[in-house]
Amino acid sequence: MSRKALDIFTILIFFISLHCSSYCSSPASAHSNKQFKLLKDVRSLKHNLSQLYHLDKARLSRRRLDQQSPSPSAAVAQFMVENDSMHNGLYYTKVSLGSPPKELFVQIDTAVSDMWVSCSSCNGCPQTGNFYDASKSSTSYLISCSDMWCQRGAPNTCAMEQQIQCTYSLNYRVFTGAELSGYYVSDVIHLDTNGTSDTSPTVHFGCTTFMTQSFMGIEGNLGLGKSGHSLISQLHDQGDAPKVFFHCLSGSDGESGAGILVLGHPQGQNVVYTPLVDTWLGYYINLKSISVDGQTLAIDPSTFALLDRVGGTQIDSGYNLAYLPADAYFSFVEAVTKLVSHSVQPHLINGRHCYLSTSSVLYSVLDKFPMISLNFEGDASMHLRPKDYLIQDYLEGESEVWCIGFMESTHGNTVLGDLVLKDKLIVYDLEAERLGWTNYDCSSYINATSTVSSDAPCVILGWVLWVIIVVWHVFVI
Repeated sequence: MSRKALDIFTILIFFISLHCSSYCSSPASAHSNKQFKLLKDVRSLKHNLSQLYHLDKARLSRRRLDQQSPSPSAAVAQFMVENDSMHNGLYYTKVSLGSPPKELFVQIDTAVSDMWVSCSSCNGCPQTGNFYDASKSSTSYLISCSDMWCQRGAPNTCAMEQQIQCTYSLNYRVFTGAELSGYYVSDVIHLDTNGTSDTSPTVHFGCTTFMTQSFMGIEGNLGLGKSGHSLISQLHDQGDAPKVFFHCLSGSDGESGAGILVLGHPQGQNVVYTPLVDTWLGYYINLKSISVDGQTLAIDPSTFALLDRVGGTQIDSGYNLAYLPADAYFSFVEAVTKLVSHSVQPHLINGRHCYLSTSSVLYSVLDKFPMISLNFEGDASMHLRPKDYLIQDYLEGESEVWCIGFMESTHGNTVLGDLVLKDKLIVYDLEAERLGWTNYDCSSYINATSTVSSDAPCVILGWVLWVIIVVWHVFVI
């Protein structure tokens, strides 16, 4: 081969490599980003530990079983999170339903599969003056008992003879002890793509007409649970979103916002994954052990097992705090206390394990607390910094008080709520049946795609091409 021909070939190889690099580093061109705003009540940051505990204590598990089906291609939707002071410690987002679009504030709760909103005739709903009215939307229609979705998703609601309308009754207690009922409707949901609403798939959701107690100004629930009638499954079945979503809930009360929720795969992030437990109860993962300052605690692994729908470790964004079975909880508290007792004074405040600063110091006593590791199946560890398991409390006459944000579970289960989930990307990958996480600044931009991203093929191809060039230059010329 002549030198001129080799130079031409080298240039071609360069442009091929450049094109490959560009292709690998870009999101899937066939799918664009959709953005939704999420908001969070920053008053939760001002609650003391006892108040947060009582908010969680009012919560009751919601468990439903349904089928899930595959879907073709999908797009990516993002819901931005901002701070707000109207709602009692709940993460929520703004969603647009109907034609013309009606904007409503709905809670982000990964344990609830039912998407519902407050309707115009609701008795007991939050008095915000903002309701969904199916009669004013040109794209809405009522779900009948003969509809396959009703028979599949709510089979027990049409048991009454000659009942025509598909109804529901949700007997769960979130924070305020609310129970609600209503009927199912179908309407378009407006998904915001790169700041422009250009996708409006049809979804089924509940139109709530009765509620025992209001949800502190929340006008609905987005429905991010695991069962087949959730919003995630509905969008996936229509090819409008992948069956993967992640959230990043900010632990800051600053102006940068409270995080983001994305329907899609995070791109370019070093996410650690563990398998999801095969259960319809919710997003459960297998916790194997707990380490404090690198030392694994002597806790029987069966303590964390899910047996006959009891126990197990659940990821639930609807909880403020985190909960451990009794044996694990007391071992955890004892290990932490032993390590920090020389720097802080252990103290019980309303039955909660707290620590007081023993003298005036120039540094925060938070720096004296150890790292915690939650070790899951598949050698996947979630490393918790002190701010990920401690909550600052206040006691008259004390300059600094920190309390353990983990509580003893009254049902023998482990629940990882917002205390642990904040300042991380938490990925719910229902396509691969796994859950992942990585530390992240939730105020930063997050790129996402509708498919699993991997640069490995391009990296390998690039190296092969450049090795060919070097070999030719050395041995052919």
